[in-house]
Parts: sequence; structure tokens; C-alpha cells
Amino acid sequence: MDEKINSVLRTAVVGYGYWGPHMARNISQISGFELSAVIDLSADRQAIASEKHPGTPIFSTIDEAIKSIELDALVVATPTHTHFELAKTAIVNGLHVIVEKPLTTDVPTSMELANLAIANGCVLMVDHTYVYSTAVEQIKSLVDSGDLGELVYFDSTRVNLGLFQPDVSVLWDLAVHDLAILQRVTGRMPTAVSANGGQHRNAKYEAAAFLTLYFDDLFFAHINVSWLSPMKIRRTVLSGTKKTVLFDDMLPDERIRIYDAGVEQNESTLLQYRLGNILVPKLANSEALRTELEHFRECIKSGSQPISSASSAVEIIATLEAAQKSMESGGFLVQIDYSVC
Repeated sequence: MDEKINSVLRTAVVGYGYWGPHMARNISQISGFELSAVIDLSADRQAIASEKHPGTPIFSTIDEAIKSIELDALVVATPTHTHFELAKTAIVNGLHVIVEKPLTTDVPTSMELANLAIANGCVLMVDHTYVYSTAVEQIKSLVDSGDLGELVYFDSTRVNLGLFQPDVSVLWDLAVHDLAILQRVTGRMPTAVSANGGQHRNAKYEAAAFLTLYFDDLFFAHINVSWLSPMKIRRTVLSGTKKTVLFDDMLPDERIRIYDAGVEQNESTLLQYRLGNILVPKLANSEALRTELEHFRECIKSGSQPISSASSAVEIIATLEAAQKSMESGGFLVQIDYSVC
């Protein structure tokens, strides 16, 4: 247990671009947190942060912040290629850390951070925000209770127009969400992956990708991600032998639908459809990011591992690396090696 945060967790946010402002807003509003600093190299972003959070110290680098004020924790909301060095600096200085997904760009650096956090007694959480949503927790409860039956397949579509990332492909930007959801609700990860993708002529990395994930039984998964779609779709289906659940994040009032439907085999061994009722459960209207930050603070207090721990994130990165390798080789099946995790 970290005795330092019995009152307030003094937290800095590094990176005030797209996601940093959301982090800073929640930190400034949640009881038990203090937004102690915002860190960004850009003078323009510093000015915006200063306007949004008057009185909060603004710094250009993490080193300046650590030398100038007392901190307990750091949120890293910067481009992926910067995550490793920023998180390492924070952990070496005894700070608890949340890192925006993905943790790093490869398994070795992610493992180094995970081991460093353990050695320094720091909580290292990865910002897989969706796993803290009420919708995903609802799906997990359906799986855990056996309501869906034996799991058959997982299918997810996550497409929109932009935002093109400067340092990673769409796999690392969008598919990482679906892998985190899959890991959370099923408690398992694939053994092999086949992936295909393509680049926009003006993009450095793949802007659309299709992943097929294989497991050690008949369960399988498919993920479709893109920065090129004119429509924004956030839809996930998890099917079991008893029921199927649909998660549509674009329908705020009906994000979860449970279908009492499936395919059954009759006495003559023919397959037949079973169509039943559709249930739309009422979900609590809570912001996943707020839930995540409250969980982060509780993990620091109790010394427990976060749901989105570094070790769970390393498994996702191993899958992403294998998918990237498959995509670069024309879609060949690639086995995923978790022995290094």
C-alpha cells in the first residue's frame, strides 16, 4: 500500500494533444486526485492547457516537472514512439504511471517497463479505456455466468475517417482496442493470426486492416479496422451456443443487445435456426475514463494489479507484432509467441 496518497494523488499529464485534455479534465474533477502539472513541448498546447486549467503549473519536459514539484503519478498521453522513455523516467523516479495505448512499440521494451515497475514498487497501468466501460463489463458478466453458452466467435468493426497516426499503423491505433476487449471478456488470447491491410497513398503506415485470430479450439475472431471509412462504426458481436451479444457504441441508449438466437442441430443432424427474444439491458451512465482513473488510484492504495496491467498489455502487443508481421508477408498465418511475455 502506498501511504503517500491517503489524501491526494498528485498527478501530471504529459502530452496535451488529443487525449491528454480528457485525462486532465477527469483528474481535475475526481476526488482524491490533484492535477499538479501539464507537460507539453508545444507552446500553443501549453497556452491551451493554461487557459483550461488556470493555476496549474505548465512545463516543457518531464524532467523540469520532476525537479520543480512533488509528484506521485504521471499520465503519458503522447505519440507511441515516446512512451517507453517517458514511462521509464517516471518509474525510475518512483512515480506510478498510466500510459496511453499501446504501452510501447514492441514486446521487449514493454517487458522492460513491466519489470522496472515491479522493481520500483510502482503501479503501471495501460489506458485500455474500453475495458472499464459498463458495456464491456456487461458482456464479461454474460460470459462469466454462462448465459452465452460456449463461445463460438468474436467479430468487431472499428472504422472511421481519420485520425491518421504519424508513428503507427491502424492496427496499433484501433485494433488494440478490440484485442483488449476480447482479452477482458473471454480471458483468453489467440495462438495465431492472419492479417491483411493496405495504405492510403499519402499515409506512411497501413490505414485499413483485417485480422483473423485463431485459438486452441474452434473459437475464432475477426477484427476490421480502418481510418478510411466515411462512416464511424464501433460494433462488436460475441456469439455463443446459447445467446449472442451485440455491442454498438454508437447507440448510447442501446449499446448492448442480447439475442436469444443461434443455430442448433436437430435429431436428423440438420442445422436449424433458433430465434428468440431480444433483451436491451439498462447500463449505468458512467464515463469509462473516470472509472479507469478511480481504479488506478485504488490499485495504488491496495498494491493490487490493474485490470489493464502491463503484463496483460504485453500479450496484446505480442499479438499486434504477429499481426503486423503477417500483414507485411501477405497474410501468412503467424504463430504468436507468449513465452517472451
